[in-house]
Amino acid sequence: MLTDTFIKRFKAGETLYGPFAELDNGNVVEIFGLAGFDFVIIDCEHGPGGPGFALDMLRAADCRNLPAIVRVPNTLPSTILKFMDIGSGGVMVPLVHTPALARQVAEAARYCPSGKRGFATMRAADWGFLDVPSHIARTNSKAFVMVQAESVESIENIDAIAGTDGVDAVFIGTFDLSQSMGIPGQVNDPKMAAAIEKAVKAIKKAGKVPGIYAGTVENAKRYVGLGFQFIAYSSDVGMMVNAARETAKALKG
Repeated sequence: MLTDTFIKRFKAGETLYGPFAELDNGNVVEIFGLAGFDFVIIDCEHGPGGPGFALDMLRAADCRNLPAIVRVPNTLPSTILKFMDIGSGGVMVPLVHTPALARQVAEAARYCPSGKRGFATMRAADWGFLDVPSHIARTNSKAFVMVQAESVESIENIDAIAGTDGVDAVFIGTFDLSQSMGIPGQVNDPKMAAAIEKAVKAIKKAGKVPGIYAGTVENAKRYVGLGFQFIAYSSDVGMMVNAARETAKALKG
């Protein structure tokens, strides 16, 4: 579960850092918590698993007091419902190109009167040990909804997307955005830089948390300088590959 502290740190102007968890292994999530990261993103868009996979990862995060967000595979309300019901305090939702989709996503994560989420007393409600009014109040006040802007269309609509009620953060997916712009993988291209700067200004103007993916420490520092507060840095796979490559290289001299 996300805590009030997580949201308050953004409001205080802090920058938080965390990796994607793509491997089906809760031990890795625990290690991220022990290492001192500020959050972890459990990746169920590109990762191999669904809600069952995410449930074990969420438990691992909880045991190390590591804030965890699930990146869900699509914008469907039924998908968001399932991941919220298993106890994810927040969702990262890909491919949100329009304010209408942003509104749908925000409503899917919260109960009436703030949203349209279907009601159940699953893990998010402490399996029913938490009374219904308290469960609704806790969900509506603490749910963290992050939408991904990762296309030319979403950048064109960035002011309206960021201004959508119930959207707490907007995450710039740099690699998909570069594909949409016809320059796949060229995340440091001047056209990308212009789009990223436009987006972060709009997100901050709307009073929302600006997030972005950084594959290198250098890019992470540059994005912080632009005003990004939520920095998704690499992944368990990426860190392992880099460490394995460098270790093998060093051993073989």
